[in-house]
Amino acid sequence: MDWTRPQLFRGAARSLFPAEWRLSAIGAAYADVPITVQRLPTRMTQLSPNGPRTETMSVKNYLSGMQAASADSLLYWSSQVLYEPPFDNLLNDFRRPDFLSTADDFLTRWRSLRYLAPPLLQFIFYFRWLFIGPKNSYSRLHVDPVGSAAWNACLEGQKRFVFFAPELLHDLHADLSDPDHLRHVYPEYMKDVSVLRHPYTELILEAGDVVYAPPRWPHFVENLEASLSVTENFVRCHADQFSLFDQALASSEDSSALLPVREKRRLKRFRRIVTWAASFDKIASHTW
Repeated sequence: MDWTRPQLFRGAARSLFPAEWRLSAIGAAYADVPITVQRLPTRMTQLSPNGPRTETMSVKNYLSGMQAASADSLLYWSSQVLYEPPFDNLLNDFRRPDFLSTADDFLTRWRSLRYLAPPLLQFIFYFRWLFIGPKNSYSRLHVDPVGSAAWNACLEGQKRFVFFAPELLHDLHADLSDPDHLRHVYPEYMKDVSVLRHPYTELILEAGDVVYAPPRWPHFVENLEASLSVTENFVRCHADQFSLFDQALASSEDSSALLPVREKRRLKRFRRIVTWAASFDKIASHTW
């Protein structure tokens, strides 16, 4: 396992998730549950800069419309937090790939710290997401939050991940520096990655495959077919990767961060607690 670079594991998810993690089963179990889906610009249809970016509908209506999605209208049910009811029922059958154990993930080992985290950071302890989208739906160029790494299991369909090395972070698209500015415009790099003018790594996931995304590697994702996938972000119990998490926490304390003074104090206190927990782990487990 090379934790420093993107990795593709063929077939690694085939035995991880049971039948409940299938489009047909989710459609049957949660048919009338209201969900919020993203409106995406397409090559044929841009969105109004000030128009609505989301819609609310039932799971049943979304899945039926997903099969008939056209090139000029895209809705994406993305980043559904799995700790929110009723979808938290799916976590009863949630399993990680073999390369990551509970003991490897600082956020799982110390999940009780969520009670001490400021509201701004409580989401990091709920880092499991569901993605369901039609062909051509996508996630724009981004970096995973707070210095975390991630894995994504493609359970149905086919997905494309395109990664860029961390040293290119500040030379890439406006999606990274000002993610809302062009959110209404279709990202041309989705169809022609050469417009970004940097070397990249492309990985194609088939159903049953798992991809590993290292910390601070900018990437975008496209569904090449109607797809269902699940993602977990994590902070590995290893000095190099944990330092990126700590740096992300420290950046929130910076004087340039546009946060109230009280919130910065809470973040600073939380960072001290996290540092203590990591120090305890290093002494007690000897795995770092």
